[in-house]
Formats: sequence, C-alpha cells, structure tokens
Amino acid sequence: MNEISIKKNSIKRHVTGVNGLDHMLHGGMPAHHLFAVIGAFGTGKSTLAMQFTNQSLLENKTCVYINLDVGDDQFLETSKIFGWDFEKYINDEKLFLITLSSADISTSIMKIEGAIPQFLESNEVDCIVFDSITLLEMFHTSESDRRNMMFNLCEMFKYSGATTLLTSETAVDDPYSSKFGILEYLVDGVVALRYVRPVGTYDVSLEMEVVRMRQTNHHRGSRPYMITEKGIEVSVEAEMF
Repeated sequence: MNEISIKKNSIKRHVTGVNGLDHMLHGGMPAHHLFAVIGAFGTGKSTLAMQFTNQSLLENKTCVYINLDVGDDQFLETSKIFGWDFEKYINDEKLFLITLSSADISTSIMKIEGAIPQFLESNEVDCIVFDSITLLEMFHTSESDRRNMMFNLCEMFKYSGATTLLTSETAVDDPYSSKFGILEYLVDGVVALRYVRPVGTYDVSLEMEVVRMRQTNHHRGSRPYMITEKGIEVSVEAEMF
C-alpha cells in the first residue's frame, strides 16, 4: 500500500452528503476540523450547508446550526423544498437552531461570547454550521476587532471538537477570497463556489473547487454543479477549463 492510500484510509472523515464533493475529497472532509464554503450571492452556500447538516443528522450526529437574519420558520420552510425534514430532529434534540440578528447587534454578540460557548461546553456536538459569517464580520468596523472576533470564534469551534462549516460571501474582486480576507487563514479547508460566464455568450454555469484541504489529498481542479430539488449535485466526470 502506498503512502497516499495509507493517508486516505487512516483519516476519520465527515461525509458532506454532496456526492460529487465527497468524491473530490476522497470520502469527505477530515472530521473535527473547520471548513469554509465561500461564494457569491446565489451560488448555493446555504444549500450546501443545509445538505451537510442533513447528512450529519442522517448519521445520528448532533448538530448546531447558527443562522444570521434567517428565522427558524424560514429556515425550516427552505429545507423542506429540498425534502429535508429538520423539525423531527429539533424535536428529538439532535438539531439545535441558533438565530442571530443584525438588527440587535449587542444581543447577538452576547450570544456568541456567552450563550454559544456555554452550550458547546455542556453538550456533545458533532457538527456546527455558521451561515453566514460575513454578516457577523460586518458588525465590526475596526479591522483589529474583526480579526480578534474571528480568531476567538474559530478557536471556540476548534475547542468543541465538532466538524464545523462556515459560509462566507466572496470578495468583490477575488472569487477565491472571503469578503474580508480573514476566514480562509483560520480554517483547515476552503471550498469555492463560482459563477462561470464564458466570453461571447449569455449562458451562466456554476463550478466548485476545493481550494485547500489540510490533512488529506483532494481533487485539484474545478467541477460543474447544479442546484436541484434534491440539493447540490456535482458532476465528477466533467471538468471546467
């Protein structure tokens, strides 16, 4: 058995539920690590986050889903569009929803600094999703305050031991960078979702790329994907150029 095969088989993985993405990651994300999904508005970041959560719940994992400016009712209605019934997991205390509001910044920050860490310390959690980290970063006008907040938040998630997925808008001029260029340096892996607009055509398609993933080999290159009624589906055979 060669060195690559040994590394591939010895890592405990957290399956994302997106078949093509799991194929690109050689079986899933390394468990107990932090990952970022970055993309422009409408590329399917929240869909991927919910799909990841649904797969985790199907495997009897306990999950925390942190939403910014998306109420519980709206979240549950959106998940039902894809056939994901999260209400039963909430009733069984396998899924915990935490909603933060940009209209009440002080309360949201209090939750992040107090209530959420206390919850993670007193409960065994396997999976954490934060959608979207960009709005939280916008709470802080000082660059140093923003960096300190992001560092402390990521350290909290790492300390919990849960596999954590954070979504972020991309920078205006760089589809490989998060909005403020901080998140990608604090996580263990980055998956980028992008629009592709070929020159001379009005057609628009979507592509996915695993930009970086520590502790595992992964496919290098972009793959086209679609957002369907069952969630995100990645084509593992086609390759974008």
